[in-house]
Amino acid sequence: MAFVKISDSDMLREYDLNPLPALVYFRAKFPRIYPGDMHKESNVLQWLLQLKKTPTDLIEEVDRRTLRMLLDEMDHVGVFFYEDTCTKLCVDILHDLETIDDEAEEEGIQMVKTTDLTVAEELSIKEFPTLVYYQGGIPSLFKG
Repeated sequence: MAFVKISDSDMLREYDLNPLPALVYFRAKFPRIYPGDMHKESNVLQWLLQLKKTPTDLIEEVDRRTLRMLLDEMDHVGVFFYEDTCTKLCVDILHDLETIDDEAEEEGIQMVKTTDLTVAEELSIKEFPTLVYYQGGIPSLFKG
């Protein structure tokens, strides 16, 4: 695991890194911002090791900031919106989505999941879980 120190103001804005200092771990192109107190070294280490151990072939969990960056950068994105409290239904759907994730990626469709429901609220989504496909930033709700 390599560490890089930056002071590039454009990068700080791009990843909305505020307050500083911030710790960002990039996993399969996706930034993960450390949410805790960086003075607690053992917590930082646990967080990093957990991220490192997570398989990279899983559908990535993103927050709204990362989702918005992804929608700006990619033409085809599938987003699975779900609540933290969702149980077996979400597990079953995510398992099914994992089986098509590699094929979707080969076709240029990036699949992600999120429990950050701010974007879902902006789309007036009231029922969860919900799958939304974005083409060129335009959302289409999956009916099925």
